[in-house]
Amino acid sequence: MLIPLGTDRPRRRPTRVTYWLMGLCIFIYMLQVLVQGGVLPGLEMHDACVLFRPVGEGGRWSLASGWWQFLTYQFMHGSTMHLLGNMLFLFVFGPPVEDRFGRWGFGLFYLLGGVVAGFGHWLTAGATPVLGASGSISGVTGAFLVLFPLVHVRVLLFFILIGIFSIPAWWFIAFAVMRDMFGLAAGANPVAYGAHLGGYAYGALVSTGLLWASVISREPYDLFSLGRQAHRRSRYKDLASKGGGAFRTDDANRRRVMQAKRERDQKRDAERSERRAKVIRALSGGDVSGALRLYRAALDEDADAVLGRDAQHSLGIHAYERGDYTAASVIFELFIKKYPRDREADEVRLLLALINARYLNDPVRAKKLLAELKKSGLSEDHQVLAGALRDELG
Repeated sequence: MLIPLGTDRPRRRPTRVTYWLMGLCIFIYMLQVLVQGGVLPGLEMHDACVLFRPVGEGGRWSLASGWWQFLTYQFMHGSTMHLLGNMLFLFVFGPPVEDRFGRWGFGLFYLLGGVVAGFGHWLTAGATPVLGASGSISGVTGAFLVLFPLVHVRVLLFFILIGIFSIPAWWFIAFAVMRDMFGLAAGANPVAYGAHLGGYAYGALVSTGLLWASVISREPYDLFSLGRQAHRRSRYKDLASKGGGAFRTDDANRRRVMQAKRERDQKRDAERSERRAKVIRALSGGDVSGALRLYRAALDEDADAVLGRDAQHSLGIHAYERGDYTAASVIFELFIKKYPRDREADEVRLLLALINARYLNDPVRAKKLLAELKKSGLSEDHQVLAGALRDELG
C-alpha cells in the first residue's frame, strides 16, 4: 500500500480553493452522519444528492432526475475512510494544480472533472448509484501527472518494508491508474473504477490542451515540453541518419547535406542568441519575472540553454530569493555544468545542495554536491553551512 504524504513542488501563491473544497466535503459528511443517525429528521438529502438513485415502486436505479446531482454527488461520501482517503489525495495533489490553474480556473476544472467522472461511471457500470469526490480528485491527479511528472511524491509504504520514500510522481500515478484498470476488469469490487479512469483521462487531456494553447504557462519539465524536446531530438537523429546516407552516395549530395546542416546550425545559433539576449535585456532592466519567464521558454526550446556567467548566476539567485526553487535548481545545475571551475562554482554547489536537501527533497543529489566541494574554496561561514547540511543528511 502506498499512501501519499506530500510533494516537493514549491508554490507561488497561498492555497485557497483546495481547502474550501475539503472543508465543504467534511461539512456535508457531518450532515450525512447527523441525518442517518436521526439527529436531523426530515432532511432526505442522501437520495436527493447521490448520482443515479432509485425511482419508482421497484426501486429501479435510473439516471439522476436533476442536473444538480452531477455536482452534489461529488461532496457525498459513504464512510469515514472513504472521506479521509479522498481528502488526503486532494490535500497532496490539489495545491500545486491550483497554483498553476489559478483559483477560479481550478474550481471550475474540479467540478467539471466530477461531471465527466460521473459519465465515466455510467459508461462502465450503468446506472448504479455512485457518490464521492474520487472522480473529481482523479481529474486533479491526471492534471498533476501532465504538469509535474518529475516532481517527487513522499509516500508511506506498507509492503514488506515500512517507511517513507520519495518517488517520481509519474510512478505513483501510473500505479494508481493500473490499479483502477485491473479493478475495472475484475468487476468484483464496488469501487467506481470507471469514474476514476474517466477523471484521469479528463485531467490529462484538459491540462495538455491548456499547455498546447498556452492558456497556462509551460515549464521545462512538464509532460508537454518533455514530449516536444523528445520529438525534436528524434527529428535531429533522422536528419543526421539521412545526411549520413547522402554523404555516401556522391560528393554533390555530400556538399548539399553539409550546407543544409550549416544553415540549420546557423539558424539555430541565431535563435538561441536572440532568446538569450531577451533574457539578459529583461534582467538588466529589472524585470526579474519576465527574465525567468523568457528563460523557461528558452529551456523549452533548448534544454541546455546557458547565459553568460554573470547573467546565469544572477538569474539563479533571483529565482532562489523568490522561492522558485525548481527554477533555481535548473539554473544552477546548468551553471556548474558550463562553468565547473568558476571562482564561485563551489558556492553555487553549496547553494544547490541546500536547495536539494531542504526544498526539493533530493538528498542523493545534495550529498553528491557536498562531496564535490573543495574546502579551501569556501569561507568559514560556508564551511559551517556545509557541515550543517551534512549533519542533516546523515
